[in-house]
Amino acid sequence: MNSRIAQLSLYVRNVSETLAWYESTFGAKRKSLSPDGNYGELDLGGFTLAFGFDSMERQHNYATFHANTRETEPAGMNLAVMTDDLEGQYQKALDNGAITVLPPHRKPWGIELAWVRDLNGVLVTIVKAQQ
Repeated sequence: MNSRIAQLSLYVRNVSETLAWYESTFGAKRKSLSPDGNYGELDLGGFTLAFGFDSMERQHNYATFHANTRETEPAGMNLAVMTDDLEGQYQKALDNGAITVLPPHRKPWGIELAWVRDLNGVLVTIVKAQQ
C-alpha cells in the first residue's frame, strides 16, 4: 500500500481573505476558489492547503468542531513555514496582521523559529531553514 498525506483543510470565517493573506504573507500560490467563495485551495509545492467556510462545514459535514478564531485558544496543531529569512518573514507576517505568540528565538537544539497566529487564530510556526 502506498499512501501520502496530500492535503490539510482548515475551516475559517472568510475563505477569500484567508487565501489572500497566505499568498501575500508567504508567497503561496492559489490553486482554486469556488464561485461562492466557500472553498479554496493553495498549492504548496505538492501539498494542498485548503480552506472551507466554517459555517458551511458545520451544516453539511460535521456536528461540531473547534472554530479557528482569534477569540479562542488555538487548535492543537500548527502550520510550519520554512524560510531563509526568519526575521524578515516574521515581520512580514506581523505587518499583514499576524499576532505574535513567540518572537524569533533559538531552541536549545539549534533550530531558530517564531510562532504567530494568522488572521483566523491558526498557529503558524516560521522556521529558519537549516544551512
